[in-house]
Amino acid sequence: VRREFFGLASHELFNVRFGMFRHCCNERLLWFNPTTFDPPVRFELAGILLGLAIYNSINIEINLSPLIYKKLFGESINLSDLKHYDEQLIDMLGYMLRGTPAEVREMGLNFTA
Repeated sequence: VRREFFGLASHELFNVRFGMFRHCCNERLLWFNPTTFDPPVRFELAGILLGLAIYNSINIEINLSPLIYKKLFGESINLSDLKHYDEQLIDMLGYMLRGTPAEVREMGLNFTA
């Protein structure tokens, strides 16, 4: 009964139709939905659900981005980790890093606050 409860609850909570999470670049991994109107307490609910499942030794299948797991385990995130979030972003950042200062200036980017 517990396994079924956690399976059904996690399936609904982490479903992209629910709106808290969205698919990132490869359509298999989940990332936080930046346009959600859900209050932070709902994300706490997701964390509590995961914690209770772990506490009860129940494996639930949730395809979160490796970036989320690295953050949860306190590991540092580097530029190559962003490929799991947005491949176009990592390509553009790589282009900027390889480009000459003149090429980067020609992009017309402004990083001031």
